[in-house]
Amino acid sequence: MEDFKIAGIIVILYLTSLLVGLRFYTITSGSMGELLPIGSLVIAYPGKVEKGRLVAFKSPKSQEVIIHRVVGVTLLANEQHFVTKGDINPVLDPWLLKNEEIEGVVLVKIPLLGYMLNTLRN
Repeated sequence: MEDFKIAGIIVILYLTSLLVGLRFYTITSGSMGELLPIGSLVIAYPGKVEKGRLVAFKSPKSQEVIIHRVVGVTLLANEQHFVTKGDINPVLDPWLLKNEEIEGVVLVKIPLLGYMLNTLRN
């Protein structure tokens, strides 16, 4: 019965997300370490991007969605660009992101619940 309650909450959150711009992601790599274990559910929203925040964006190389931390902000041609990095990765990501390339700022993270979301999507 408890599983059905959780599934119901996820469905309601997902439908509500369509109205308020929330995005749901499942963590598929270990680049954020114990903070976001593989299978975690991440909910992001169109918030203000700042140093230290976790953000969702599409990899400029593969178009796969990545959740990494903003570790720096720089100005290029009078436009803010963000430097990102996975918490346990030894090096910075090899790109700079513009604000419009960021899909959302992480609002909520729930370990293992991403697996359930994937099941509901499929």
